[in-house]
Amino acid sequence: MRSSEDKVYSRPLEAFPLLKEAAERERNHYVLEMRGEAVRWPELDEDIHITSFYKKKRTGVRQ
Repeated sequence: MRSSEDKVYSRPLEAFPLLKEAAERERNHYVLEMRGEAVRWPELDEDIHITSFYKKKRTGVRQ
């Protein structure tokens, strides 16, 4: 995903098992919802909120 600030965010396909197992045609059939805040694959009944691409992982280390 590329933001309007030109930052690129990504997650491995393994993070979305349903999408990983889907045919390329099914993965390519998506719509943006919630004013561009979510991606929906209607044929797969799968939804991913954009924030899941840029949430930082907690490492247990305080800074």
